[in-house]
Amino acid sequence: MDENKCKRTDLDIASAFDRLFNEVPEPNTDEEVRIFLEKAGYDMEKLRSEGMSFVKSLIAGNWRFADLRDIQQAGAEINAIPLRKGWNRDQLTSAIEKLSAALSASRTQPSLAFRNLGELTNDDLATILQELEFTAHRDGITLDLD
Repeated sequence: MDENKCKRTDLDIASAFDRLFNEVPEPNTDEEVRIFLEKAGYDMEKLRSEGMSFVKSLIAGNWRFADLRDIQQAGAEINAIPLRKGWNRDQLTSAIEKLSAALSASRTQPSLAFRNLGELTNDDLATILQELEFTAHRDGITLDLD
């Protein structure tokens, strides 16, 4: 066994995979792809259906694909929720954590799940709380935050 094989770099490994994939002939037509997949045991209709569903869910969940009017409407709805400016840091953080837990439990992952709240200003916390209240309201989640 060659002792240097364990010392290969990421580039060496990537190059080896590249050479390997260059040796595999690529199908030239959609028919060749279909035949290959069917021989590998795939149900083409199920694969097509699951693929379309996956792509639609990616598009639906990505604001970059949203219509500008929809984005502006969501912004207006978020801004319609009053900021809790009079709340202290503990109240804001507690409400954010409460809403985050409720949204996570309902399978709505809040975008701030990994954010360190301790590093944010009270204004930032109030804005995050406003957005979470909008998301919870939109998803039918009601919590007493006062």
